[in-house]
Amino acid sequence: LLFKDAKTKQFRGFDADQYSTVDKNHGRVELRSYYSICAEGLPSAKEWTNLQSAGMVIRERTSGEKTSTEIEYYISSCEIDAKLLEKVTRGHWGIETSLHWVLDVVFREDKLRYRERIGAQNLAAVRKLALGALTRDKTLKCGKAGKRVAAATDPNYREVVLKNFF
Repeated sequence: LLFKDAKTKQFRGFDADQYSTVDKNHGRVELRSYYSICAEGLPSAKEWTNLQSAGMVIRERTSGEKTSTEIEYYISSCEIDAKLLEKVTRGHWGIETSLHWVLDVVFREDKLRYRERIGAQNLAAVRKLALGALTRDKTLKCGKAGKRVAAATDPNYREVVLKNFF
């Protein structure tokens, strides 16, 4: 509601900042608009310690004839700064996406269907440890998936990889 009110008034009378980016890659265009606004107008602002700003990110993706829009909202203890909002949100998703992608490629994590919650968390932790060991190894010149197969089939190479834990 705070952003709806601000947009209706074209942000006049609001302490706010705006920043936009356009990315063109993989056959699509993505327009991202970042809005940072003073959080004093939020009804529950006093319930959050050090709350200073609220953020809104609008992502509009166009691929061919199809366009989709996503809107996300954030609250923050940071000052009003739309460029900082862009940096923080893009940085978070960049780490999340790159780690998930590597785990999926190397360990086929998306195909695993272990249902027990604690067991699944334990296996995920073991996969991340193994990924770290494979990443640190510089003796075999191939990708991490190839190193995983080599460690599974060659006891000598497995010993080299396991030494990377220490």
